[in-house]
Amino acid sequence: MQLDHIFCFVSPDGFEIAALEALGLRVSYQRAHPGQGTANACFVFENAFIELLWITAEVEARSSLIARTRLWERSLWRKTNFSPFGIAWRGEAPRIDTWPFAPAYLPLGVTIPVASDGDDPRQPMMFQSPGRAAPTEWPTERHAGFQHSAGWTRIHVSELMLPMGVTASPALQELASGLNFVIKATNGPLHGLRLKLERPDGSTQPLDLPQAALVTG
Repeated sequence: MQLDHIFCFVSPDGFEIAALEALGLRVSYQRAHPGQGTANACFVFENAFIELLWITAEVEARSSLIARTRLWERSLWRKTNFSPFGIAWRGEAPRIDTWPFAPAYLPLGVTIPVASDGDDPRQPMMFQSPGRAAPTEWPTERHAGFQHSAGWTRIHVSELMLPMGVTASPALQELASGLNFVIKATNGPLHGLRLKLERPDGSTQPLDLPQAALVTG
């Protein structure tokens, strides 16, 4: 199991994009998801990427095809205190029960295995990426030189923070074990995700993705 990407719901073209750019990171690519009602800005590293995600069409996001992902509910984290995060992995995870998600923007017959535990939107959305290749194998136009100009090579999940009273589901525990990150309880209602940005020499710097802001540690 390898980290493929993480997503975090933000306001449309929100300040979080500028916050990452202030660190010297740059948007590698942006795309819309027809039929899902979302769009994104992605920051690609050698091994994985950060996806900032927002709603563009409420009707599509709340349609019967998309409803089980709970993307609409997650986008309202400021009101619901649901998890605004998604964690995607590459490789197999046989102990994670999944269901096949078939959004309209994927080729016919291609599905995304989504962890059934994510039906509870207090858990992050957890899913296997339909892509099997690390970004180092992508065409240059998709990764745009990675984040080398900012001095970063790779990203890793370090910690996932859950609100008081929320217990990590079996799928989340399996994901934490496979991707080697820690699950912690917070003292309040907020969700949080801490990443590690890695430099060429192997040293790291934390990057927090809490609900309300992107803050470097």
